[in-house]
Amino acid sequence: MSIKTNLAIIKARVARAAERVGRDPKQVKLLVAGKYADVGQLEELIRAGQRLIGENRAQDLVKKYAVIGDQAEWHFIGHLQRNKVKDVVPLVTMLHSLDSLRLADELERQLKKINKVLPVLIEVNVAGEVTKSGISLQELDELVKHCHYLPHLKLKGLMTMNQHHFHTLRQLAKSYNLPELSMGTSQDFEVAIEEGATMIRLGRIVFLNPIV
Repeated sequence: MSIKTNLAIIKARVARAAERVGRDPKQVKLLVAGKYADVGQLEELIRAGQRLIGENRAQDLVKKYAVIGDQAEWHFIGHLQRNKVKDVVPLVTMLHSLDSLRLADELERQLKKINKVLPVLIEVNVAGEVTKSGISLQELDELVKHCHYLPHLKLKGLMTMNQHHFHTLRQLAKSYNLPELSMGTSQDFEVAIEEGATMIRLGRIVFLNPIV
């Protein structure tokens, strides 16, 4: 099966999941994680009408952007080291993984240099697992408030990786009046949609042959 066919199957599943809970499927954006794809596959993806692509690593983003450029809309979805911020922020239209005050300050510093306002999502580590990225629940409120003082960051929502925390994230986003929820991957995107995801991040499933 082609990537175009896979996308059609995925979009049908997205629509069914949304309709099960009375949501409009258009409320859910499909982001394809580029870490499973080479440049040729991403170009095929774009030809199939899928422009929203997320990268996990700064060096991969820079390399792929050099070839594809603005044919795609790039989001950064992985853990971002502060020393890579200057490489990433000129290329992306959203960051999904803000997880500390220090990263927020470095983003503000680099964005100010290029006079750019960047929409961001805070990655939340709901369970406080030390091996996982994301800010703890105890520190979340401080980071949300801090973002309001940084004119080049536009806080739009929250992100999480863990299926067990989708409902909690939805409640948190509602409490802060944040519109965007980035949650759900190839294994659990339908559950995420039912819990209110506005963006799902799919990787391998897009490129499988055949899709499962």
